[in-house]
Amino acid sequence: MKVTYSTLYMAGIGSAGAFYIDAGLHMALSKRLFMGMHAVNLNAARWSSETEERYPSLIKIGLGYHLSEKLQVFAQGEKDLFYPFGVQTGLAYQLVEALQLRIGVNQLQESLHGGFGFRYGKLDISFASRHHQALGFTHHAAFRLDF
Repeated sequence: MKVTYSTLYMAGIGSAGAFYIDAGLHMALSKRLFMGMHAVNLNAARWSSETEERYPSLIKIGLGYHLSEKLQVFAQGEKDLFYPFGVQTGLAYQLVEALQLRIGVNQLQESLHGGFGFRYGKLDISFASRHHQALGFTHHAAFRLDF
């Protein structure tokens, strides 16, 4: 279980942020193959107090495979409460022990994603940017402390 503060910025629209609660499970199926399940936004957090719009509430199930010590490939199925089932795929490259570079594709939203994750002990800082045909570039930053 984790509590996350997430902020989103969209050019020309502005930014918003909120705390939300997630729960997940991660397990190794073999030395190189792993599986995860993740429920996002269990508390149904809103974008802001001025709107009824909420952060997405999602159920995700995915597989990951270590192609090498530094390179991983991922595939994930995702169901949002208000949208059809979608598939996401991606690659992650471990540049150094604390820094991972990421790239991916979201089939349902027809969007390309890229970003990085920095992990030091229990602190995890991530930044991502995506390009959507209609919305252009959007950015996402997350700061997480596991306990």
